[in-house]
Amino acid sequence: MAAGVDPEYQITTDSQGQIDFTPATGNLYLLVAHYRAENESGENYDLTHYGATMVLAVPN
Repeated sequence: MAAGVDPEYQITTDSQGQIDFTPATGNLYLLVAHYRAENESGENYDLTHYGATMVLAVPN
């Protein structure tokens, strides 16, 4: 995938770390969050990445 954000499938958080998401239809949605903690480093690494996933079932 090219660098950047695909607005059809990706949302970037605001300055408070929040998003607005309104499902277009009833369906299963996979939500994936990534966080890059650049201030968390150690002897053998420069930063830390965190990730979380959630499935959201929206009824028809």
